[in-house]
Amino acid sequence: MCDYRNDRRRKYTQKAACAFVILTFMTLIITAGCQPQRRTAAQPVVATIQQASLIKDGTELFSPISGARITKGYQTPSVVYKNRLYFFCCQGHMRAFCANPDQYVDAVKPPNGMDITGAKLKDIKQPDVDIKHDKVVPKREPDTTIYDITVGSSPVKGPNDAPVTIVEFVDVQCPYCIREWPKIKQILEEYPDKVRLVFKHFPLSFHKKAKPAHAALQFVLNQGGSEAFWKMHDMIMSNPQKLETSDLRAYAESMELDLADLDKLMTDGSRMDKMLRTDMLDVRKYKVRGAPTVFINGLKLARRNIDDYKARIDQILTGADTEK
Repeated sequence: MCDYRNDRRRKYTQKAACAFVILTFMTLIITAGCQPQRRTAAQPVVATIQQASLIKDGTELFSPISGARITKGYQTPSVVYKNRLYFFCCQGHMRAFCANPDQYVDAVKPPNGMDITGAKLKDIKQPDVDIKHDKVVPKREPDTTIYDITVGSSPVKGPNDAPVTIVEFVDVQCPYCIREWPKIKQILEEYPDKVRLVFKHFPLSFHKKAKPAHAALQFVLNQGGSEAFWKMHDMIMSNPQKLETSDLRAYAESMELDLADLDKLMTDGSRMDKMLRTDMLDVRKYKVRGAPTVFINGLKLARRNIDDYKARIDQILTGADTEK
């Protein structure tokens, strides 16, 4: 006899199993669709040209990494984070900020970010800070003082009797100082008998490789004279990423200097400070607040386009200079 009932039972079981699979699958889809979407945490994004241009070039700002003064320029790195605009002295600091922005946003004072609301900017005017970045003082107008800057034993490039003296306070790890050098070099080439350059050390504390590099430069000056100094200076400016102790040692070795004494210097922070002390005192004396800072015949150059250099120099050479 044909087992009709078993066949019906088998078909029924198969249909029930299919229905269960379909129901389970639909439940999973519906459940997944109802779950709240995970929101990606806000991340810094590179500011657009339009956003960055809301701040005029030349405006004094402060880095959220170090609190250091920044003079905003066309190529100043900037990001937007949580509807605030932040500027940095270099790409490295911008990358450090982007890696962990909340570490810096509330940590550095005075406030460094500027709110962006509907393409409008708030809090554009920032308070000024002193060289240690730990004391808030009123914002200053451009410095029009004519300083009588002492050359002393600082290295000089160009004729000693030149009617125009450029004094530059430099941090060799600062990207803006690296960019400034071609302009100054061009000026020296265009005014070979009229302009001389005086180099002043200004290693910023947040550039960790700067002080050893400047101490090595001063060591070379003491050991080999001005010619050796400028030779090593040009090596550093041509390879700004090579500031390790081994790099500095190789530069000195190429000039046949006392490497044993240099090795001792590179491990002696107090000796480095002593070697750079004179210039660091000049930093305070002449109210230098950032690197690079350029004086031409004692007047701090507020803008440093090549035309600004030439305008100041020509003013002096034609006798139209107002200094007394």
